[in-house]
Amino acid sequence: MDRRARKKCLSLAPMINVVFLLLIFFLLTLQIAPRAPLSIAPPRPENGDSATPGILHVKPG
Repeated sequence: MDRRARKKCLSLAPMINVVFLLLIFFLLTLQIAPRAPLSIAPPRPENGDSATPGILHVKPG
């Protein structure tokens, strides 16, 4: 009965080692290529008026 009452305890160390090895493998084999900048035109206002930058006053309280 003593053998039945014992719970089997599995070690997670081998699984953690495999995960770290896979992570290192993928990081080392990753090909990093520079990305081309996107050429996007900013939107234009529909009514023709452009927004003028103003001063925003923020008061605490």
